Amino acid sequence: MFAANRTDSRAFKEIMEEFFHQNNYPWELLIADSGPYSLHNMKSLQNKGILPIIRGRKNLTSQPIRQLKKGFFFNTEFIPKGWSDEFLLKIYSFRPMIEQGNSANHTYYNVFRMNTRGMDAAIRLRSLVYSLQLLKALTAYKLGRTELLMKPTAFEGSRHFNFKVMLPYLARDSGYTYFNSEEILRRRIKEWYK
Repeated sequence: MFAANRTDSRAFKEIMEEFFHQNNYPWELLIADSGPYSLHNMKSLQNKGILPIIRGRKNLTSQPIRQLKKGFFFNTEFIPKGWSDEFLLKIYSFRPMIEQGNSANHTYYNVFRMNTRGMDAAIRLRSLVYSLQLLKALTAYKLGRTELLMKPTAFEGSRHFNFKVMLPYLARDSGYTYFNSEEILRRRIKEWYK
């Protein structure tokens, strides 16, 4: 996780250095939008045996950039020989599907507010959200309910049963004395009238 004032290209370079330091598996390609695009990043990936499928920018004039469809620019030096434009675009179409897994972060888990809370809080919250998503996916898999994979509302409390409202009553029924319980109120009333 990086601060928003760092460029995507620089952050990508640092992320990939850390990734390759910890990586124990062979990778064949990497898909990314135009944020981390730079000739240095592309060549660095290529030198590690990874095919970079990273969108270029329209305004690049010193590199062989070609528009494969409206708004989709790619550096032709990094397109393997024999690949058609349709094949490359089909592979690139996986990028939105991968990022779709993060779409619930803003809409369901309200993570977009982390930009004002500091880096440590943002890392904790992201870790919590990703752990929760992993646990939900594992639960869906173990129950044989694969249609619930990547569904943020899966395995949440019913909207018809508000646990926070019921908590004081459940605590009272289990013998727990809590603030504002009837027993405490009776004691206080007796103390006031003494």
